[in-house]
Amino acid sequence: RILMEEFKDTIMVQDIKDILIPYFSEYECVKILNVGAKAGNKPEFNWISDLGKKSEEFCLEYDLNYVSNTEHSFYGDICSCPGVGDNLFDIVFINNVLEHTLEPWAAAQECIRICKPGGVIIVGTPFAWYYHKHPVDFWRFSHEGLKHLFERNGGVEALCYGFKEHLWNDKKRMPKAKGIQSLYVCKKK
Repeated sequence: RILMEEFKDTIMVQDIKDILIPYFSEYECVKILNVGAKAGNKPEFNWISDLGKKSEEFCLEYDLNYVSNTEHSFYGDICSCPGVGDNLFDIVFINNVLEHTLEPWAAAQECIRICKPGGVIIVGTPFAWYYHKHPVDFWRFSHEGLKHLFERNGGVEALCYGFKEHLWNDKKRMPKAKGIQSLYVCKKK
């Protein structure tokens, strides 16, 4: 387990790729679920193709305006998404979503349920940031809070967690505003 008190740059997945690469070296195709991704708005998983691996990316979106009519999009709430089967994804990526959920403890359990054994859950959320209603804004988490949220029921082990200064570019409200981002990465047992 690595406690990363501060990350080097602003691309979270790139920050941790060296930690993740060993987990996917044996895979031919890595299945990724991006929670709250807005179909077509994918994170940087280029390191998977750098390994000579294929990836298949799916999104789970609560807002129907962002769900495409493809087999790679799910409509639903990460707090309870029975339409997504158990043990389906190698990577569950949930970035800047937990603060908008009614029950983040239920979201954590669902992330664990839909992740394959040996798979990885990557969680990023604001720790210090202004209120941003989209559609609601309930919570803030430290990296220790995220660790507890995911590990309280067992089934996962931390790979790394920490925080970093983060630059958000919210053109409507606060262009180029700085905040603190918490990060937690775990492996499903």
